[in-house]
Amino acid sequence: LRTDGIRGHVVGGAVRDLLLGRASKDLDLAVPGPSRPVAEALAAHLRAHLVTMDEQRGHYRVVAAGGAEWADIGSDNGDLLADLTRRDFTVNAMALPVERWPDDTRLSLEEARNAVVDPAGGQADLKSKTLRAISEQNLKADPVRLVRAARIANQLRFKMDPATRAMVRGNVPLLGQAAPERLRDEFYAMFANSNAEAGVRLLDALGLLSALVPELDEARGVEQPRVHHYWDVFEHLVHAVGKAEAVLDKRPRDTDPFLRLVPVRPETESYFQETVADGQSRATLLKIAAILHDVAKPRCKSLDTAGRIRFFGHQEMGEEMARDILGRLRCSRKVIWHVSTMVRHHLRPSQAAPRFDRGSPPTARAIHRFWRDLEGVAPDTLFLAMADYLAARGPEIDLPGWSQFAGMIGVILSGGFVTPGASKPFLLLDGNEIMAEFGLRPAPRVGQLLEALWEAEALGQVQDRDQGLDHLRRIMRGPPSDHG
Repeated sequence: LRTDGIRGHVVGGAVRDLLLGRASKDLDLAVPGPSRPVAEALAAHLRAHLVTMDEQRGHYRVVAAGGAEWADIGSDNGDLLADLTRRDFTVNAMALPVERWPDDTRLSLEEARNAVVDPAGGQADLKSKTLRAISEQNLKADPVRLVRAARIANQLRFKMDPATRAMVRGNVPLLGQAAPERLRDEFYAMFANSNAEAGVRLLDALGLLSALVPELDEARGVEQPRVHHYWDVFEHLVHAVGKAEAVLDKRPRDTDPFLRLVPVRPETESYFQETVADGQSRATLLKIAAILHDVAKPRCKSLDTAGRIRFFGHQEMGEEMARDILGRLRCSRKVIWHVSTMVRHHLRPSQAAPRFDRGSPPTARAIHRFWRDLEGVAPDTLFLAMADYLAARGPEIDLPGWSQFAGMIGVILSGGFVTPGASKPFLLLDGNEIMAEFGLRPAPRVGQLLEALWEAEALGQVQDRDQGLDHLRRIMRGPPSDHG
């Protein structure tokens, strides 16, 4: 831009992050004249994609290959100060001339700091770690900013000034006017933060959580069985978000006697950094599954004849509720499947070894079926189960019990952890060979036989084609009769 003599300012979050010493993945650029020629030139230079965000307002996005980084280009119509005063928060209402942006050869950070245009006092709020709204009218003009306030405060570990808190709380009903897709992006960003439990609590304190996921309000005050700590279902769900983060965080494992027992493999860290869909990682979606995994418990609560609390069917109903919640937020079908499948199966690890507390490990068949049925989210669900266990016991957790549970998870994890894209075990016979051998026509029965053969091979019960045929013949004959 400097080489081509294009004048303009870097504005918003990129300037804020520069002054905080943080990396930015996106860049906002305000130019004084028409913005489209600048956006087109930048896209051509970077061999990137040009996306029209708002043709009427002259708002364009240049997206790098892979979509991980982007630049938003808009026009300030020659009035930079007016543009800055229409923004959301003081720390986002700063600008730096393009020619003053620091680099390795010309300009230092200190020189850039002295050149910042800061009409609202953003630098002072950066120093005091305060998030302050420019005005209530600016928040009302774009209700998504209400959720963004909580997300940015949580992300930067800033306190929200009292007036801004009051503005946010007082305007929560306006969220109904916001585009679900934009609310979804802020929802994702909150769970992508490294302090997501505190972020959820901030959303709740501001009344935003109830507006985004009203189903969670049903969990407040709902008592749980004594195997859980005294927290109600709502508190359990919020704590589960923090525990999901904890079991993924490798930093405290050397010092925390409980987290030291979390079973990890060399692939674990990179696995959870993978992008699933909507630009979201497995780690982020794990935390979203954590806040939703027991969302159906209030609707499934009952008492048995002994007066004990039961939540029969909450996994299946939870799957449906998760689908509804994420669908309302316009999440992609892949994200909805990913999270809702974890919700449905979050108890499967314990069911694979119902007597793990007595030292009985899961069987090879149980491990095989777990990985078969949860293909695509098996490791994710194991880590969700650990977060659930830790959140359920809370401060009452005991090391021997956790050691047994984590050990059981480790057995399942080691028994089937595969890298994405890895194929299933090689089948000794294919469907055509089975139909020819047994005189079958294409039908579900052929698929059932293939599944049985795959399981037998995975369990080491058959080693070659002849053994595979013998195994299938026994299945075809069925169990022996009482009369021989």
